[in-house]
Amino acid sequence: MIRGKTLKSASIAAVVAIVLNGVALAGSIGIAPLRVDFDEVERNSVVRVVNSGTEVLSMQVEALDWSQADDGRDQYEATSDVIVVPPIFSIPPGETQLVRVGLLSEQPLETEQSYRLLFTELPPPMNNRAVTGLQLRMRVSIPVFSAAVIADEPELEFIEHEFVEDGRLRVKLRNNGKTHIRVSELTAFGLILDGNLEQGSDRELKLTSAKYLLGGVSRDFFFEVPQDYSIIRLVAQTDTAGIREFEVMDSSTRLRAVNETVGTQGYEVTTAR
Repeated sequence: MIRGKTLKSASIAAVVAIVLNGVALAGSIGIAPLRVDFDEVERNSVVRVVNSGTEVLSMQVEALDWSQADDGRDQYEATSDVIVVPPIFSIPPGETQLVRVGLLSEQPLETEQSYRLLFTELPPPMNNRAVTGLQLRMRVSIPVFSAAVIADEPELEFIEHEFVEDGRLRVKLRNNGKTHIRVSELTAFGLILDGNLEQGSDRELKLTSAKYLLGGVSRDFFFEVPQDYSIIRLVAQTDTAGIREFEVMDSSTRLRAVNETVGTQGYEVTTAR
C-alpha cells in the first residue's frame, strides 16, 4: 500500500461521523451508493452524485487510506491505491454526476483494506457570492473496502464495561478478526435497582448511531443511563457478524439468567459474594 502524509484527524472527524440512512443529504446533495466494495474480480465502481438544489453544485472528491488506532480512533492518510475520476466537477441543478472509482493495485490481498471517499462541496466563484458571513459547506465521507482473497470471519468480543465520571455507561467491544464490523445498533438490557438489590424495574437502552470496528480494533460505546442502573445483557446488531449477545456482570451484583429470553424478564438479582 502506498501511503502519503498523515492527515489531521480533527479536520475530518466530523465528516466521517456523519451517519447516512439514505441518498439525500442536506436537502440538495444526494450520493449513492453509500459504500463501495471491491474484491479480486470487481475493481471498479461508480458513485452517483445528484444535485437536487436550485444552484450549481461544485464538488471535490479525494481518496483516503483509513485505519484505526487501538482505541478505535479513526486515522487517515493520502493514498494512491484508489483513483477517482473526475476529482473535481460541477453539477447543474437537477443533474447527476457519475464518479468512477477504481482500485489500482492488482496484487491479491491477504487482509481487507479500508479507505474513505471524501466529498467536499466547493465554494462558488467570488463573483457569484452575494452572501457575506459564515457559510457552511457539506463534507461527506463514505467507506470503501477491498476484500481479501480468503475472507476472514469477523469476531466481535465484549471486553469490559464501567460507569465513568459523568455517569454514562462505557462499553468496550473488540473486533478480533481481520474483516470490518459495522455495529448498527447496540442495546443494553438492565434493571434500575432499589437499595436492597432485591428487585428492580426493567430498562432497555439503545444506541443507533453506526460505528465501524476495523480488524483488530477495540472501540468504546457510551450509554446515557438512569441512576442505579445495572446492566444485564448486551445485544449488538452488525453487518458482517450477525446479531451477537453478551452476558454482562456488574461488580456489585450477580445476575443469573433463569431462561433464554433476551431482555431483563426471567432474571433474578442477588447480592454478590
